[in-house]
Amino acid sequence: YQRRVHGSFVSKKTGMANPSVGMVAPFIVQLLLIAIAPFVIPTFWAKHYHHVSMLLALIVVIYYLAALHDGPRLLSTLSDYVSFVCLIGSLFCISGGIFLDFKFPPSTKASIGLLAFGAVLANFIGTTGASMLLVRPYINLLRGLMRPYHVVLFIFVVSNVGGVLTPLGDPPLFLGYIKGVPFFWLVSTWNIICAWLLTVAWLCSALYIFDYLNAKNLAQAKVDLEMTPPEGDVARITIPNTETDDSDRKIAESTTEASTEEGEEVSLVQPSTTGEETVSVGAVAVATDKGVLHDLRIILRRPFLSIIHYRIDFEHVHIAGVHNFFWLAIIVMLVLLQESSAVTRLSSTTWAVNTGDNLGWSAQEAASFAMSFVFAGAMVATALLSVLFANEEAIAANEVSYAPLEEVAFLFLGIFATMTPPLDILTNNASQIGFKSPLSFYWGSGALSSVLDNAPAYVNFLAASMGLEGLDVERSTDVLQMSDDPRLKPYLIAVSLGSVFFGACTYIGNGPNMMVKSICMARGAPCPSFFEYVYKYTLPVLMPIYLIVGFAFVQL
Repeated sequence: YQRRVHGSFVSKKTGMANPSVGMVAPFIVQLLLIAIAPFVIPTFWAKHYHHVSMLLALIVVIYYLAALHDGPRLLSTLSDYVSFVCLIGSLFCISGGIFLDFKFPPSTKASIGLLAFGAVLANFIGTTGASMLLVRPYINLLRGLMRPYHVVLFIFVVSNVGGVLTPLGDPPLFLGYIKGVPFFWLVSTWNIICAWLLTVAWLCSALYIFDYLNAKNLAQAKVDLEMTPPEGDVARITIPNTETDDSDRKIAESTTEASTEEGEEVSLVQPSTTGEETVSVGAVAVATDKGVLHDLRIILRRPFLSIIHYRIDFEHVHIAGVHNFFWLAIIVMLVLLQESSAVTRLSSTTWAVNTGDNLGWSAQEAASFAMSFVFAGAMVATALLSVLFANEEAIAANEVSYAPLEEVAFLFLGIFATMTPPLDILTNNASQIGFKSPLSFYWGSGALSSVLDNAPAYVNFLAASMGLEGLDVERSTDVLQMSDDPRLKPYLIAVSLGSVFFGACTYIGNGPNMMVKSICMARGAPCPSFFEYVYKYTLPVLMPIYLIVGFAFVQL
């Protein structure tokens, strides 16, 4: 962000807002509350976490408006937050309508296979998309056998490390693509490929070791699970095969949405004293208001019922809600279109030039700001359409609840706002911190990505590394030079690996981390606390391989 501020509190070197060091306090408070409050004051935190996040965010907003007179900086943060929430929210809604049922018995081999598949998939639909799509099948695969390390290693591999090979994989890399890094630069750089292969293999091996060490407990859990009678869809959710016998079909029909001979949808309903009806699917009950909106939904869905109910049955994998992959493809397309000629054309308009001058931005930044809200709106519309035309069987089988999305949205509202002063302080003082070698940028960008969202951490450290050579991150030709020059290339490798890999170090290092945790907790899977996550898994599992990656694939 190359903003010029019309206030008095401005860094002479960067022309950016120069916040007080004391304004780091709201961010520290936010981190401590996320880590401690759920255990020290669980009832209060469950009821008021959104109020606390908004209050801390409001402190930063008032400071930037009243003391720094830097409204444009807040608009940039708002744009980043809206884009983040709309992306992760749309992927959450769409993936909730896709039910993947893997017909494998729970085993270490099956778990490792799913993690490896997620690591590859993350490079095509992003770590967020892969996480939202696979976390529920992962829970179902290990239902009753999950341990905290299963959740953590899923976050390590699928939500972070796996997506380092393409700009689609992780938000920091996509920002680099927008700035001018070639699309195929990552997957054509051997340092990146080798680091990815080694780290994914290391983490899959860690899962094998954890399962081996817990073999006795897992074996007992399997026995207990087999002796426990299923309750609704709590034990093992399956999608009936078209070749099942009559008894299986009757059971399936009693737990899924039915259809009339005319093609209209009907559901097993139970009367309610509130005047509404309750659709029961297995153990899941969803209240439906038989009003105008419900009738309109039935009318809109009727021509597409054959598509909505279409499912794929392989020998070991059954998929319901297949049509939601279409909505998922639209989201990926919208992400790619953010680097489009539309932004370039808009930046040449009088509106973009005047808006940029008024806010202290370039015309390109003003155009990108406006288009970010357009794309965010398109993502929301796509998500709403996916819900309108969702396969109810898949929704019920996934036990979709929007509580995790609400929690992530409010917590990251506080995080995005309160991390603004620390990021500005870092940008204004980057040259004084002493980062000189690629390895220092690897650890620096990694350390920041562990506790801040890794996307802005990437941009700030990329800008700082380019500044060492007098290059400007806002000039695509300079960024292209950074990726081509053998002398400068190690810095780009360092920042790319550091920001993506280290996002796995805490729950708040990357957006999908917190979402996966919330979904797992809502589904009854055990999750470690904030501090347990760090000292039980990050330090002993991640740090050794990150040390190896740093010295082996990042130039000293």
